[in-house]
Amino acid sequence: MMIRVQAKNNGIFLGVILVVFTMVLSFVNPLVFLRTKSFLLIVPFFIVLIKNAFDLRRANEGFINFKELFLQSFFCSSIAILICSTFEYFLFNNIYPEMVDMYRQVSREALEQSADLFGDEFVEKNMETIENQDLFGITQIISLFFTRLLTPGALLSLITAILFKKPISKLIKNE
Repeated sequence: MMIRVQAKNNGIFLGVILVVFTMVLSFVNPLVFLRTKSFLLIVPFFIVLIKNAFDLRRANEGFINFKELFLQSFFCSSIAILICSTFEYFLFNNIYPEMVDMYRQVSREALEQSADLFGDEFVEKNMETIENQDLFGITQIISLFFTRLLTPGALLSLITAILFKKPISKLIKNE
């Protein structure tokens, strides 16, 4: 039970860090924020997951298996991503709605640069989507939540669990 509380607390802590980073970066330089957000936020994300792994091991007397560490890291990630995604919904819809147009501009530029790689048909189809879609409506934010949860959330939780697991079987072997 103590392990789940630790993961929840670290998830809330990580969510607050992500919100603060998002808020500061978006107001300091919105275009740089929109272009580099994923790369910039991955660093505190991974650092807090490492902190979470050490906290979980400490709460479990120095030992934790892969499955438990992965699940609790994923739980921590889920809470943080939920907090950050909720904040982004309010940021793009209420606090700084002008950023949606900036996001469209950044997306168009990225698509234009990838025309050689993906082809004109792909670019045209996605340009239409960018122009006509409500980019930060509730359905897109929910979709973004699950995309973030599956990609960085699960992947970084997996890496953390692989690196920091310390099963009780190691204790038995050492005795």
